[in-house]
Amino acid sequence: MKIINIIQWIRKVSRDANKSSISVILDFIKLHKDIAVSKEEYSNYRLYEATDEFRNTYFSLANANMVWSVINPSKYACIARDKYLSHCLLENLQIPKSDLYIYYNPQLATNTEKLAFNYDGVVSIIKKLNIKQCVIKPSQDSAHGQGVVVCNDIEIFDNKCLIKKYDGETVELKNILREQPLLFESIVKQNHQFASFNQSSVNTVRMMTALYPNNEVKVIASFIKIGRAGSCVDNAGSGGNVDVAIDIPTGKLYNAIEFNSWHNIVKITHHPDTNNPIEGELIQNWDKIVKDVCDFQARIPQIKIIGWDVAITEQGPVIIEINNWWDTTGQLFIKRGWKKEVMDCYNAWNNLK
Repeated sequence: MKIINIIQWIRKVSRDANKSSISVILDFIKLHKDIAVSKEEYSNYRLYEATDEFRNTYFSLANANMVWSVINPSKYACIARDKYLSHCLLENLQIPKSDLYIYYNPQLATNTEKLAFNYDGVVSIIKKLNIKQCVIKPSQDSAHGQGVVVCNDIEIFDNKCLIKKYDGETVELKNILREQPLLFESIVKQNHQFASFNQSSVNTVRMMTALYPNNEVKVIASFIKIGRAGSCVDNAGSGGNVDVAIDIPTGKLYNAIEFNSWHNIVKITHHPDTNNPIEGELIQNWDKIVKDVCDFQARIPQIKIIGWDVAITEQGPVIIEINNWWDTTGQLFIKRGWKKEVMDCYNAWNNLK
């Protein structure tokens, strides 16, 4: 069966690339040897037709697995993977973030002002704080906005707590509270420029920063994730969203694309729903945004490379979450790989051993 799957993959890539099967096999073997790409990466990123610059700088998942344990060892990476722990860290470091209303975890032993282990505990805090709007999201790592609930209203009557979701659906709180720990957070209001890209979603900047042993911080890459009209999430995995690279020195947007799937990527200049311009726009106060996020990275030396999800408000950047690990997709958005930048940081720390 495995051999059959490989043969089918070769035939498909050969058709997509309009190249002979032998040519595809030889090219894949070369790239697998040079940069450790998988079959999926080779086909998804269309590496068979990519520029030499992209092929030579692409940072594969296999490469990442080899260096991440040094850059972000698990004893510290857990801080980013658990959103409650990262929230506590950001709060104590005075890094702007959304407000935490409730941390729900059924394994807790008691209910407090912000902690709840059962339904009654959550409802008690909702009543006390008079929470009407919030974002409910998994505390543990989740991908592409999965499990995120944007709540527009909360009603409590007849011993029921009803959550009215952004899309108009109403669900009972009891149906949300399961075994999975959850965060109830404030809704962040983005500034006018970012709202103009798409009002229904908080359109976040993904900025990747690297901390060096001399305390210097460098920005590896950055791009914006923009939702579609009516969607409350901006993530690529939600399907049909918009992704736009950011030129680090200038804050200029380039390579705006509508990412529907790996094999359905549409080059655009304006938002496909609002028709508002995206390509070529300049992010306001970009220099200060970069400076602030680099300062945030310097305050967290335990995690050497961080993928920041940043909402841009009228008051400046607000951190939605931090990531000790992120997928390779952003390299497609920025039209180049980040192998050199990550390896430079890795080598700087590894040489200290």
